[in-house]
This record gives sequence, structure tokens and C-alpha cells, in this order.
Amino acid sequence: MHQIHEHTGRIASSVLPGRFMVEYLPFLKYIPSWTGLVPWKVWGETWHKHDTDMFIRFLDDASKAAQKGDAEAARSFAAGLVEGEKRHNLDKKQMAWLAGNMFGAGAETVRVSPRPRARGPRR
Repeated sequence: MHQIHEHTGRIASSVLPGRFMVEYLPFLKYIPSWTGLVPWKVWGETWHKHDTDMFIRFLDDASKAAQKGDAEAARSFAAGLVEGEKRHNLDKKQMAWLAGNMFGAGAETVRVSPRPRARGPRR
């Protein structure tokens, strides 16, 4: 769960207006990462690879658990994607990102929603 919260935090901070210079100078997107002149691009590529590996690992774990007979895993969104792979026409990376972001959206919703307080019966 910690990794998902880190991912959603990075995404949330990345989409803030004005966060990266490329928004003001669009030609910067054409400068290769290896030049060192576009640190935001290196940052994005590094985290994209890291998050892709994480989501593929999560997808594989859900698929393996479902194949072993874990009823809860078999009902998961991720296992459903893998099971209907041909029908959905998505490659493994696309399935992993779809499942990972759906999970992340749910995790963030639960994380920021107010928690109900325990109260006694109403009179």
C-alpha cells in the first residue's frame, strides 16, 4: 500500500500547473534525456520504469494467486484483466497500469475520506 501511495503522490505533484519548465518552454521536450539539460525527463523516465515494474509485479501476484485457487484474488480486477487478455486487447504493460491505477484511485479515496466515528445509539 505504501508504494501505491508514493505513486499517487508523485502523480498528484507532477500534474500541478507550472511544476516543470517544459510547460513554459515546450521545445524542451525534444531535448534528449542523456544531455542532462532536462532533469524532469530523467525523473519521469526513471519513475515510469519503477512504477511499471511494480504494477507488473502486482498483476503477476494477483494472477498467480487466482490460479492457485485464492477465491478473493480470482474476483479481483487484475485477475479479470489477465483472464480476458485477448478480449480486452491489452498488452501486459497496459493491463498492469490499468489495474495499478484503479487500485491507486481506490486507495487514495479511502485514504482521504473521513473516517466514521463510533457513536452510541441515537435516542
